[in-house]
Amino acid sequence: MTADLNKKEKLKNPDSETSGLAFSAAIIAVIAASLIFSGVVGALSLDKESDLYFYLSFALPPLLPAASVLAVVRYKKVDIGYIGGLFNFKFKKRYYFVIVLLTVGMFFALGGLNTLFIKFLSLFGYEETAVTLPDKSALSVVLCTLLIAVIPPVTEEVVFRGVVNGGMQKWGYKSIFIVAALFALYHLSPAKTAYQFVVGALFSLVFIKTKSVVPTIAVHFLNNLIIILNEYYGVLSFYESNVALFSIIGALSLFGALALIFTDGEKIAPAQKEERNVQGFILGGLVGLVLAVAVWIAGLMV
Repeated sequence: MTADLNKKEKLKNPDSETSGLAFSAAIIAVIAASLIFSGVVGALSLDKESDLYFYLSFALPPLLPAASVLAVVRYKKVDIGYIGGLFNFKFKKRYYFVIVLLTVGMFFALGGLNTLFIKFLSLFGYEETAVTLPDKSALSVVLCTLLIAVIPPVTEEVVFRGVVNGGMQKWGYKSIFIVAALFALYHLSPAKTAYQFVVGALFSLVFIKTKSVVPTIAVHFLNNLIIILNEYYGVLSFYESNVALFSIIGALSLFGALALIFTDGEKIAPAQKEERNVQGFILGGLVGLVLAVAVWIAGLMV
């Protein structure tokens, strides 16, 4: 009997404390990945313009946080089958249209939001650091697709929608905006804050409705893939001469996606007022929140 009492109760799904711990683990891991990368760059005397520098800079950030969050899941005794269940294709067919509409909306409507926010930050002296992809070759296209369009969407959606959002099921609609803010902070980039917050809210909404990370991974993948294809092949060259038109198309696409989502017949359970939910999340997530805010402010001041 005593032995049974000392054992942690196995959780079918993540809880609020798991969500907080997962966020803290992800932030610590992404900061650690940055420090490790800096150490490797220094040890190898890598040129910042080299292809290897670029590939290494994108390799660790998505993998280390994902591994750390899986460690949290194991530590909290969450049923490992929960992670596998996140890759569920049994969602309503309308979400295939939502995937397309969100992708179009993110590019043509939210891209403008990102530009405006960067201009706002520039009023305070902030300058965005541009990221340049390696020179075009078959190998560079494949590696960039893997490191930018495949691995990050899978790892980030499992971490934020699957574990962080999944552990806040009793928070109702509140979880959408809280996880969106955490998702924006996780990227540690002031320039992307507004864009990532809106995207994070949309993704959380889709996840709560479908109980699957497949639709959000698909949108995330398509978004990042198009960026790569545009950089190498100029697939969005038509956009620059018709910005106003495509901004309207993007906005209409977002409204269309939201209409499909909110009329799917699936209701979001109301928030349950339990202090232990909030306390558990704060207990687990405070370290990550403090670190993320500190790095975000530091990035704004650099």
